[in-house]
Amino acid sequence: MAIALFGCGVPFPVEEDVTLLPPPPPDATVGPPGPALTPQAPDAFILSPLDGTVVAPGVSLLLRGVLSDDDDALDSLTARWELDDGEVIEVITPTADGLVETSFTIPPEGLEGLRLVAVDPGGLSKSVSVSLVANSPPGAIEAAIFPESPSANDDLLVVVEEPAEDPDRDATGIANVFQWYVDGELAGIEGALVDASLTRAGEVWSVTVRAYDGFALGPQVEAEVNIGLAGPTVFVSAPLGADGDLTCAVSEAGSLEQATEASWYWTIGDGAEVKTTKELQSDAVSHCDWVSCRVELSLGDDLVSSEPSSLLLPYGADCEAESPCFEKLCAEGGGCSAVAIEEACEDGDACTVGDTCVEGACISGEALACEAADNAAATCVDGECELVCEPGWLDCDEDYESGCELESPEEGPCPE
Repeated sequence: MAIALFGCGVPFPVEEDVTLLPPPPPDATVGPPGPALTPQAPDAFILSPLDGTVVAPGVSLLLRGVLSDDDDALDSLTARWELDDGEVIEVITPTADGLVETSFTIPPEGLEGLRLVAVDPGGLSKSVSVSLVANSPPGAIEAAIFPESPSANDDLLVVVEEPAEDPDRDATGIANVFQWYVDGELAGIEGALVDASLTRAGEVWSVTVRAYDGFALGPQVEAEVNIGLAGPTVFVSAPLGADGDLTCAVSEAGSLEQATEASWYWTIGDGAEVKTTKELQSDAVSHCDWVSCRVELSLGDDLVSSEPSSLLLPYGADCEAESPCFEKLCAEGGGCSAVAIEEACEDGDACTVGDTCVEGACISGEALACEAADNAAATCVDGECELVCEPGWLDCDEDYESGCELESPEEGPCPE
């Protein structure tokens, strides 16, 4: 039967009837989805070591792998760790999770690789291998001890000037091994630093340094230094100023005890330095003197000096005797102050009053006035008014106001 469809007035022809046939019956030879009918070998994966792992003889290696199988239970499988030449390391039954783990020590001749073989109950097997890299020891380093010419006050530090090269790893995988010696004997110090408190002048300190990559040590290098004298720290001690003896006191001894000789030097003002003793006598200095001292140590050919220590001795009687009409201070560069003052002073004459400083000089004031008394004249003696009796008179009551009260025809002592 033919059918014509019309749309928009245009006929659309349709072919002959198409009879819809039912689907063909299922193929009886095709089974439902599920495991493959052909048995498959189990799979093996190595978790450790990784391919390319660096190893060395004597190193214990963790062998860890995992098995999987779509056909058989995991605990029915067998795992076999083997060397690259087929020698069996160990046969293991995997855990319920398929994990197979053991350890192995790299033999003296080394090892280039190993493999993990998985075997199912039917004998089907599959293996996986990893390659191992034989460790190469690190190369030599270049090292020096800093400072190059240390004193007994200096810490010693090993400075690696050129790190070791290693074909198997970068510098972060390399450690440096230090061993210190003092005068050829093992010092028991294995770090890069030696504290100054452990060294003494005259000793020879050396260190050996080798790079270590975790498996092997590289070539040994050595550095050596001689410990020199350490200069002490001194200061001028003058608790009484110029009125007492001075001492070149020691605050830090340095190598004072190790030195074979200690020489003490003093300088006073602009004078020449003088070699003397640790103490300086007071008669060698004056108030407002700048004084400095130092000590020099020797040990064999080694010679070292402390830094000089200076002190300005305080103002005192020496400056007062020079002139009372200057500031009662020491000059900044030493010596008595040369700055004049204008104020009352003492000219040394007790019978003058109102003495005054003028342009650095003490000018005498007026003479002390002494009033005359009966039968006597008056005069100043050492700042005191004294009576001078007229002839024929004596002052026996020692009363100034009463004058010379006793008439006496003869000079002589007062009657008793």
